[in-house]
Order: sequence, then C-alpha cells, then structure tokens
Amino acid sequence: MIFGKLQLESTIQENDKTRLNGLDSFITVDEAAITLMRIKPSATDSFIDVTSNKYLDWSYSSEATETVELEITTDGAPSVFTKTISVISSATDRLFSNDSDLVEIEDDILNYIRKGRNSFLDKHRQSQKRIMDSLDRRRLFKTDGTKLPKEEILGLEEIKQWSTYLTLQIIFESLRIEPNDVFTSKANHYAGLAGQTETSVVIRLDENADSEQDSVNINLQTGRLLRR
Repeated sequence: MIFGKLQLESTIQENDKTRLNGLDSFITVDEAAITLMRIKPSATDSFIDVTSNKYLDWSYSSEATETVELEITTDGAPSVFTKTISVISSATDRLFSNDSDLVEIEDDILNYIRKGRNSFLDKHRQSQKRIMDSLDRRRLFKTDGTKLPKEEILGLEEIKQWSTYLTLQIIFESLRIEPNDVFTSKANHYAGLAGQTETSVVIRLDENADSEQDSVNINLQTGRLLRR
C-alpha cells in the first residue's frame, strides 16, 4: 500500500514562501518502489516532479483556499492525496508585528528562519493567537458579550512590542536543544519582557467597525474596560 503524507501550513500569507512536503510518505514492504512523486500546488497549476527531494517550495499570489495534491506512483496507477491551504492577504492576516520589529532587537534573527520559509510570519501569527487568547482568558469581551475580534483592535503600535517579544520567545523556544542552552536563556528573557509589556498595554477598540477609534479602551493592568 501507498501512504501519502502531505505536510503543509494551514494558513499562509500571499507571496510568503511555504513548503509543501511529502517527505514522510511511505509504502509497505510488499509494495513496489516509488518511481515518481509529484506535487500540484493548486487546481490551476500543473504537477511538478519532486521525486528527488519529495517537497516543493512555493508561494501563492492571491487570497484563496487552494487544494494541494500529492501524487505517488510505484508500478501501477498513481495514488493521489490532497490537503487544503488557506492563502490570505496581509490585511486579512492583520498581524501585530513583523520581521523588521524582530531585527531591531536581534540583528541576526533572520538567520534562524526554518527551511522552506523566508519569513517569521508564521511565528507572528502564533503571537497574535496568544494575545487574543489572553484577552479571552481575561474575559475582556465586546459590550454584547462576544469575543473581541482582531479586526476591532486599533492602534496596533500599542501592542506591537508585546507581539514582538512574544514572537522572539516563540522563535527561541523552537530553537533550543538543551534545557540551559543560549536559546533557552533568550526564550526566558523575552517571555519576561512579554509578560511585563502585557500588563502595561492599553488596547483601543473600534466596536462599530468604522476604522475609527471608539471611546473604549481596555487597560490590561487593571483588567478594566474604560469608556469616555
């Protein structure tokens, strides 16, 4: 039997490099050897031969939900395995920090971008999720009791530093090899800075989605929602 294992990111920003990976695909011992492996990055693209390295580095140019196909051939008809990837614009992504913010603090941080990528946008996205989860845990909701969406947070400069420190923490956590190595030390350092920054942040809201600040602020130090 043929077992296709297609690994890819669930969400990717337009024009950001990503890796469509079939490296962990395998066959049972009674199956003939793999003679051809191809990947089709979207319905409008053609299959590309990846037999030698079993992955394809790719970039999508516009927002869409793309279906990626992995085709594996042994001695018979090819087997095809599919997964979807969500491609979004930078405006939709609305990340709270970017790689330039990281470089201002850690000059050589871009040297640690993992293979198959050319940015840390995936890590910034993780930071954004942690920030939104933090607001949710504090039960800082909209006036109608629903969760705060990222689209209603204005003044991203207010939380950029928090997101930057969180992203650096996440990056160095992913790099550490031993409990007390330099990456662990850096991760702990930025975790502390992220915690300090979190408690001093005041978040400004746009509750009626008109892209203008409403008279609503959230003070994370006191946990109070302030109206003027």
